[in-house]
Amino acid sequence: MNGLLDWEVGILAEGREWTRQRLEERAQKQVNEWGAHCPQSGAPLKRGKRQRLKLMTCTGMIVLKTWRGYSLALGRWLNPARERWGLKPKQRLSPELQSRLGFTATVAGSYQKAAATAQRWGTLISDNTVHALVQQLGGQARQLALPEPAPAAPEPEFSLVLMMDGWMARQRGVDWGASRRKKKADRVNWKEVKSAVIYRLDQSVKKPSGRGMLIEKYVVVRAPDTQPVDFGAAVQAEARRRGLARARKGYVVIDGAVWLWNVAQDRFSQAIHVLDFHHASEHLWAIAHLLQGEGTDAARAWAEPLLHQLRARPGTKSGSFVSGAAAGRQRFERQHRRGSANPGRVLSNPSGAYPLSTRGQAGRSDRQWFSGVALQSTPGPLQAHRAILEPFRPRKPAPG
Repeated sequence: MNGLLDWEVGILAEGREWTRQRLEERAQKQVNEWGAHCPQSGAPLKRGKRQRLKLMTCTGMIVLKTWRGYSLALGRWLNPARERWGLKPKQRLSPELQSRLGFTATVAGSYQKAAATAQRWGTLISDNTVHALVQQLGGQARQLALPEPAPAAPEPEFSLVLMMDGWMARQRGVDWGASRRKKKADRVNWKEVKSAVIYRLDQSVKKPSGRGMLIEKYVVVRAPDTQPVDFGAAVQAEARRRGLARARKGYVVIDGAVWLWNVAQDRFSQAIHVLDFHHASEHLWAIAHLLQGEGTDAARAWAEPLLHQLRARPGTKSGSFVSGAAAGRQRFERQHRRGSANPGRVLSNPSGAYPLSTRGQAGRSDRQWFSGVALQSTPGPLQAHRAILEPFRPRKPAPG
């Protein structure tokens, strides 16, 4: 037995009963002072008689001896106590209890939970009573005139930036903790975590050291194995909360992953889609190595001016060429997954990269030819770019 618990419960019950009796005495005293008189005119009621009024309060049931009669001034039968206290003709709940039950029903979310909560803090009530009360209060609320919304404060123009990416997280594999004797044990399982960072462009600043910093940003992260469709919906919802509809411009910064471009097109089709510089430079270096040779001075001399031009003026031809090559790589990877990317079938690319076909005719004046590229089981970045850029390599003209 817990003595403190028993004392607390008992004293609370005594306090509730003392409060109920005091409330009943005060209410009865006021009813006796009013007497059987019309609350509007003060004239005595005709054919007045006693009427017992039962009222459920927060501390329990109180029973009052009130009056009921006919008012000549109002032309109807009434109970002076009900009229003065603002009670409806058949109302059995006190105003404070109605307020508490209405709030509890709103927070709890169901009539059963509201009734159970009320019973927990000492009011024995049924869910049917809570339901009837909510319907009554809801009908009264519909008749209320809502205040005019205050005009929104003028907001300066801003641009919203959304950066989306997927990164690999290390998790335990099925053979985590296996001994070293086990061959080819799957101890580590790498999973892709999808995340996004949303910020306003004016929140991007630089530290004295020159390093960039975001004053305020919002992050969306989804667990591994989350579908891109669900991730895109979550990012779109957060972007709307952060003012996407009010932004002057919207920028979606992503890398060359196909699923990211699909999300950008599906959820942010009106925004400006940007291939981030890091991945754009990777594509450009891959192109340089394929055209000029791996690690050669010619590749560096070819790539560095374009990289400078790409960073200084992203809208130039170098940027269009890189984005087209990246888009072509995405198309190549999609067709490879479907089994259509092989030398015997057509591989078409978006604008920005020359068309690639089995006969290899590139849209150039010197009519160079493509001889076909042998594919491995899984295409890598260099292999994808090699297939896209093969028309740029010099070839001997076809005989005849």
